[in-house]
Amino acid sequence: MPRPQPFSRRGKPLPDVFSPQVSERARLRIVAILAPAIDSFRLTRLRHRICEQHGTVYMDSVFFDLEGRDSLCEYTTHCNDEEFLDLVEFCFQVSEKLDHDELQRINHVFREEGAGYELMAPPSRYADADEEDGESAQEEDVEEEEDIPYGAEDEQAVPEPHAFGFPQIIRKPDEVTFEHVMRPALRILGDPRFSVANDEVLAAFDAYRRGNFDEALTDCGSCIESVLKTICALRGWPFDPERDTAARLVGICKQNHLFPPFYEPHLLSIATIRNRLSDAHGRGPAPAFGEVREEQVEHMLAVTLAATTFLVRSAQLAPEVIGRSR
Repeated sequence: MPRPQPFSRRGKPLPDVFSPQVSERARLRIVAILAPAIDSFRLTRLRHRICEQHGTVYMDSVFFDLEGRDSLCEYTTHCNDEEFLDLVEFCFQVSEKLDHDELQRINHVFREEGAGYELMAPPSRYADADEEDGESAQEEDVEEEEDIPYGAEDEQAVPEPHAFGFPQIIRKPDEVTFEHVMRPALRILGDPRFSVANDEVLAAFDAYRRGNFDEALTDCGSCIESVLKTICALRGWPFDPERDTAARLVGICKQNHLFPPFYEPHLLSIATIRNRLSDAHGRGPAPAFGEVREEQVEHMLAVTLAATTFLVRSAQLAPEVIGRSR
């Protein structure tokens, strides 16, 4: 059951445009959600993870002299936005006590506070609250808790991310684009058959969040190529997985009547943008179109995910399409 809204927030509209900054109030609200799941053992692991990622800048700070929520709050007031977002991800990695409920509550804080981020749950670890397999996912969580001994000193006590995936924060430009363009595609790419494309688009979001705009464009281009290759493989359409470029893959899909011919230039434009703006094939000493800008990456993410949804649904490989065809 969702928690009732307090008086101070009832009736207030959520922001439509988000900021890349995470306010102190948003940070403290999120820490209040995370702290109950971080005991002394998990706090030690969290500290080690932070130092491994960001160096020893906090080794001498009061962060290492306090316990529990006080320690997390102290770190939160000193770290920058990227380090705070890493902290949120690390908490899910060191504590199996954090589940889908905390994830949803954190995302609600991001939305209420106007922070342009979303904590995405990998389908292999957490069940969506609206999915029918929620009960089975809860049973899997129980099994995972039994496999992770409390207080164990062995490094395998907390599974590594590649074992079954952990939540990952992505940056979103605005609520409308995210809810109606990006989220449907991310749900589709959660299908294990599209795992390669999913990894590539999440890498694009991560590069976008960190300001690596060239890399984000390259990952978007890789994602759409992987989507096309997966569709061809699942539909049994011959293609060369090593040599066929996006142009060739789009042509194969057109020849097999996946979409009307006039869609071809639109789909090819994604590869064109990647090739012209990113450093995927080398741009030489002076980029012809200047440095990649933030709005160009936001556009590329949106068109890549919109094209993904269109292609997968056209191939009748999206879960909701499969369900209706039975």
